[in-house]
Amino acid sequence: MTGPPSPGHLDNAAPLAAEPVPPMFSQHLAGFGQRVLAAMIDLAVIMTLAFGSVVAGSLAAGNVASTARLPLGSAIAIGLGIAAGFGGPNVYLLLCWCRGQTIGMHALGIQVVSVAGGPITTGQAMLRVAGAYWSILLAGTGFLVIAVDARRRGLHDRMAGSRVIEARPRAAVGAARLTAGTAPPGMPNPDPVRRGWRSLDTWGRSPWTWTDVIPVVAIFVPMLTWTAGLLDWLRGAVQPTPPTGFARGIELVVLDALGYSGCLLLLFLTVRVRRGAGLRDLGLGRPPLRWLAVSVPALLFAMVLESSTTPAGNSLFPGTPNTQCTELRDAYAGYLPVAILVVSVFAPVVEETFFRGFLLRHLRDRLPWWAALVISSALFSAAHYSYSEPTIFLPIFCTGLVLGGLYLWSGSVWPGVITHGLFNLIPLLVLFVGNRGC
Repeated sequence: MTGPPSPGHLDNAAPLAAEPVPPMFSQHLAGFGQRVLAAMIDLAVIMTLAFGSVVAGSLAAGNVASTARLPLGSAIAIGLGIAAGFGGPNVYLLLCWCRGQTIGMHALGIQVVSVAGGPITTGQAMLRVAGAYWSILLAGTGFLVIAVDARRRGLHDRMAGSRVIEARPRAAVGAARLTAGTAPPGMPNPDPVRRGWRSLDTWGRSPWTWTDVIPVVAIFVPMLTWTAGLLDWLRGAVQPTPPTGFARGIELVVLDALGYSGCLLLLFLTVRVRRGAGLRDLGLGRPPLRWLAVSVPALLFAMVLESSTTPAGNSLFPGTPNTQCTELRDAYAGYLPVAILVVSVFAPVVEETFFRGFLLRHLRDRLPWWAALVISSALFSAAHYSYSEPTIFLPIFCTGLVLGGLYLWSGSVWPGVITHGLFNLIPLLVLFVGNRGC
């Protein structure tokens, strides 16, 4: 499994070349039946692992009542069981496809490669996993097209720019089964997926330096946290009786919009005025469409991580009040459209632009990608400590890892904005529409 693209390496200038194919042999596409059998084997492996993980987590919980505090060891075991049971299939497919074969593929003698014939990248494997999710959501039609497509490519293959071939080359007979688009032996064959691949590779080093990052972080986080509340306090000093009804909803939107606008203005002055950079340097350019489709599968993975880390957080900090829920309920009670606009639109755009487009971009230039991802996710989680609810640090940190990973491999903040917005929207709907208490 490879890391995200490294800054300074112009991916477009050096396209991936296919391995030379001997003249008397050619890569043959795997048949539909082979792929179905391989998928059935992999499904059996995944179901076995998932079932075992869930059972292990359930046994670890023991007979502790749902309202009692779980021992830390049991909480961790439950979290690992949830993560392995529901997130394990994603990791299994991702790691296996990065290596070229799942267990089922190995058993049937087939492998996944890029359209140029070389191994697929980690980013392509992510797109392939996301495409598999969409194929399932479309009642399996994304997989069924493999049977009728001339190149035996399903929706997940098209999203990732991959194909599945037989692991061993055959003699070049039966021209109908030969893979189209393969370069002549010994000649480079640019991978059309990597051509135009919108990643950090094409941007070079970030224009801003640590002299920009440190003061911006020191100003941005308090501004993000307290500006709207400060403005509301000032309004109360002038007009002690707050407005009610529709007028209160409009006031909430204006106050939050002013707070988030101040944060964006700070970034604009730093990036555009001080450094002469543009929106694309912050990852706000035109998003890669195929990566936007990854947003929903990434949301599901983030929710799994949140669910798996919540028991450990509750065990470490027992008796902590659910202040995040109560503050949202009290601030926006009766104003669901206002809550959606602020929490699911304003907040994701501003936070993704800062924590991923500005901060993670800078750290990625100077640290290993995994270290940059961990540090930016920790700061992202710490910025939510204004709710004084330490139990949410670990779940938000894991969510930050997912959002940061989307940015690192897509080169755009927009997939993360969509995932972040949907992630915030679901609890809002449960709280306001489902009338669920905190």
